Amino acid sequence: MIQFVGGNFASGTATSFTVNLQALYSGIDTGAKPGDLVVAMTAYGAGTGAATLGVSGVAGAEYTNVYSRTVTETVDPSMSVRYKYLTAADATCLVYGATGGRIGIVSVWRGVNPVTPFIAGQSGGQGVTNSPLPVYSGVTPTIPGSVVLAVGCGSVTTQGTQMGMGAGYTRCAGAQAAIASTTSGICGAIGYRNWPGYAAETPGTWTGPTDTNAEGYISATLVLNPIANKSLFTTSNT
Repeated sequence: MIQFVGGNFASGTATSFTVNLQALYSGIDTGAKPGDLVVAMTAYGAGTGAATLGVSGVAGAEYTNVYSRTVTETVDPSMSVRYKYLTAADATCLVYGATGGRIGIVSVWRGVNPVTPFIAGQSGGQGVTNSPLPVYSGVTPTIPGSVVLAVGCGSVTTQGTQMGMGAGYTRCAGAQAAIASTTSGICGAIGYRNWPGYAAETPGTWTGPTDTNAEGYISATLVLNPIANKSLFTTSNT
């Protein structure tokens, strides 16, 4: 069974900053353990491009990229979603990119398949202008016990309003940041739902900032792959 261990976030204006994996909240534990899976998102609202964004672990070990994108708008959002199976040395992760306001958000998971964290073909992403509120692609999970992740960000010109989840989704963590002016803001979050196991799933539109014409959003829908169930069968010829 997949369990949400906890989430955390950090924001900053330096070229890099850390997110603490041993001060988690809202899950079953306050600290990540070796073998746990981290799904991290970093986002930026100044249009430098998703290629500048990254997440790394101990000794500079880069997290594996899942989905990265930039949307061209008046305020250009960029987002990168990455993952890593943790080692004993991974107490923090490093979020980096170009100088300016940026957010880093982590969600930590236990019970995910130790080789293949995401169900093949079960992901989707979108990027749209004129709205900071993420809208999500639908997926149809195929494995009971899987978890649907909704990862998203929106560029904003006003600060102070966090992203809220759509119906049926629990928020792992969220953050927002601005550079020197209010025209380079970014707001984002990670949410999840335990797949009910009977239908296609489309995460609902989020609530949050009400900016419109100058902003855009980026979203990613991912499906976590659970550890395969193993049953012991015995046979008898009597």
